[in-house]
Amino acid sequence: MTWRLEAAAHAAVRGRFWRMLAPRWAFDPLPGAGAARAGGRWNVPGQPALYRSESHATAIAEYQQDLPRPGTLTAHDVNAQAILDLTNPTVRHAIGLDDAFLRLSWKYIRDVERRRPPCRDFVAAVASRGWHGWRVPSVQASGTNLVLWRWNEAGAPGVRHIDPLGDLPPHQTSWQTRPRYPSPANGSNTANADLPATRRPPGATIAACPGRGRMPEGPAGLATRTRFGSDLVLRPRWITRMPRGSQASEDPENRCL
Repeated sequence: MTWRLEAAAHAAVRGRFWRMLAPRWAFDPLPGAGAARAGGRWNVPGQPALYRSESHATAIAEYQQDLPRPGTLTAHDVNAQAILDLTNPTVRHAIGLDDAFLRLSWKYIRDVERRRPPCRDFVAAVASRGWHGWRVPSVQASGTNLVLWRWNEAGAPGVRHIDPLGDLPPHQTSWQTRPRYPSPANGSNTANADLPATRRPPGATIAACPGRGRMPEGPAGLATRTRFGSDLVLRPRWITRMPRGSQASEDPENRCL
């Protein structure tokens, strides 16, 4: 495929963009190495890339992609000059790019048909003409993404992540694996039951809960003890029943969640 890239001019982009990061990688918000490992829709394998969104909602949709999971939302200030604006229909028409191309099922082409996705040929052609990236409509949401292949080097766009209070973790060891409560499916009362002492509230104890593992008994107000058969179990105080016209009250039936 060929494109009339000479018909498009370089556009300037300046503003705040957003990215949802996996918590374990939040210590390093500007690497681009993750995208380089396997490549993406708008970068070839081995080519670092930053994918950023113009809105919170688009950033979250791009991260989750129909798989709800926790993430760390980060902000980035961008100042870029050589950007191809694919959000402009006039630009897309001038270079010979249709809307279907932007929504190409590139993973199906790569993984099932075992072919090189044509969107990557387009990336190579644009990058070789001196563009540092582009603005492009999101496939996951009705928003806009910014994709950069160069940043924070001589003659390249400047990108600065915003963390005024130092909330991002300083290194990856901040996310070392911690024991978790057992899954209800395994029916175990002991597996992974005990939290490290440093993770328990002062004076906390552990009580068994049939079929649900164990729960930490925190300070007053966090949990109450309840007899359930021969076991002494805990239930959070915030599990309440709200009868119409009355204030919250504890429900004795919510013994084990």
